[in-house]
Amino acid sequence: MTIREWKERLLSYIPQSISSQIFLSVTLFETIIDTCIVAVLLNSFEEHVFQTVLKRNEDSVLPVYMGLFILAHIVQLVLAMDAIVAKNTIQVVALIMFNTLFLAYSILQILEIKNLIAKGVLRILVWLIPGMILVTQITYLATFWFIYRDFGWQVFKRIGADRGIKKAYMWYQVFLVILKFDVFFFLAFSLQLVFLVLKQNDVERWLTVAALPATTAILICGYLGVRKEQKSLYWIFTVGCGLGLIYFTYKLVRIYQLRSTDYVLVFKSLTLFAALCFAALVWTITTSTICYRNFGRGLRYHLMRNKVKLADESEIDGSSITTSGNNYKLEHRMSLD
Repeated sequence: MTIREWKERLLSYIPQSISSQIFLSVTLFETIIDTCIVAVLLNSFEEHVFQTVLKRNEDSVLPVYMGLFILAHIVQLVLAMDAIVAKNTIQVVALIMFNTLFLAYSILQILEIKNLIAKGVLRILVWLIPGMILVTQITYLATFWFIYRDFGWQVFKRIGADRGIKKAYMWYQVFLVILKFDVFFFLAFSLQLVFLVLKQNDVERWLTVAALPATTAILICGYLGVRKEQKSLYWIFTVGCGLGLIYFTYKLVRIYQLRSTDYVLVFKSLTLFAALCFAALVWTITTSTICYRNFGRGLRYHLMRNKVKLADESEIDGSSITTSGNNYKLEHRMSLD
């Protein structure tokens, strides 16, 4: 790859429209400010933060919740950058919804932990966290129409005017967005389960830790199965999601049964995240099934065409291409590419 090609590739990652630049800048600013506030709060602990967490008492709640705030901000920033670079309108909508939930969650958590924060400046400072999230939310809503207009044209150039392909591509994007949030919800749930549950036996704790890479592998199977239209990977993924639904149903019942003993520190928060994980899995199975029904209808070709440069057009134009057992006939037509 030449220097010129490298420059062009790097420039492609920089948002060109003002609305996209504002969208990313505000997200970055929110992440920096709120992370600094969390760092100040954690610095207020007299002893090492990790030692406080290991005690598994009321003081342990604050560091873990603050850690979740930082994790949520990092996830939001990464997804915002990904949405702008990929020109993914659906992911922008998902970020608006996520930020709304994040705002409500931050307010509720501050009300829950305010007694654990020293009186004075820190109690005032902590309210800047939902304040910054609110500013970001207003910015998201103000820039959404302009981003939607810009990205809509890019989708038309990428996919074309075929309504069937555009609909299949929309569901493919929805599926990818839900996969990304699946990772965050499960990670947030697992962190609370490992660090804040009072009496969790060693077997269950290590099973929770082991479930993280296993879950990642299942989600990768889902991504590859849908993108490459591999039915075997799709069914492995679907079975994994089904097992996940059984697991979170069990955990919800278990959390409710032991809400006044083992789960007393995290009853509300863990119930919320278990419910979110369950709902996200239901949506994941639903959207993956819709994508599965679209196998063999031509979306695979468009995804390949956008990723691979067609140096030898004679191998594609006017002929056919076979992908994962599906044969697509490619016709000569005018394109805006």
